[in-house]
Amino acid sequence: MIEGHEIKKIYDEYKQVVFKVAYKYSRNSEVANDIAHDVFVLFMQDAKQRKSIEEYTNIKAWLTVTTRNTAYNYLVKMKHEIYISEESEKTLEMYIDEKVQEASAESRCLNELRHKKYKSVHDNVLAGVLKKNERWYQAIMLTYDTEITQIEAAEIMGISTQAFYTMLHRAKVWIRKKYGIEYEELDEI
Repeated sequence: MIEGHEIKKIYDEYKQVVFKVAYKYSRNSEVANDIAHDVFVLFMQDAKQRKSIEEYTNIKAWLTVTTRNTAYNYLVKMKHEIYISEESEKTLEMYIDEKVQEASAESRCLNELRHKKYKSVHDNVLAGVLKKNERWYQAIMLTYDTEITQIEAAEIMGISTQAFYTMLHRAKVWIRKKYGIEYEELDEI
């Protein structure tokens, strides 16, 4: 059986990946958090059935596929959860239109500001990584931009999988050290 500390390590390493995939499908951070929670519950249940962590050939792929499927199931469930009679459908549409119109300009402005700030930080980080180490930049772009597996990315770069993991780890540590405060400020907006 897989130990609790191994599950925690996997959670810490992949929680952002799972959230991003969930958000990609739901476009709602609260729903994405719910989906991510469900995915890690499923992972813990699956991990209890296995003897060791090595039984997973690619944990990131398992989590990504499970997140995508969980998000899809969640959205289908939400779509069918509320039964609306034909008579009340127009009333509901009018209510939704009213609520959309009530969304404050401040809220829309804050969302735009968050998006611009996030993009700015993201661009700064990538430019900084490129300047610091071109191989790190290439590894990050292959892994997170093209969404290929890390094993495939290592093959493309002509290095071993372990060397690739080490390279990504070093890049992440450097990014956290150099840009950690900027990411914390994003949460405050």
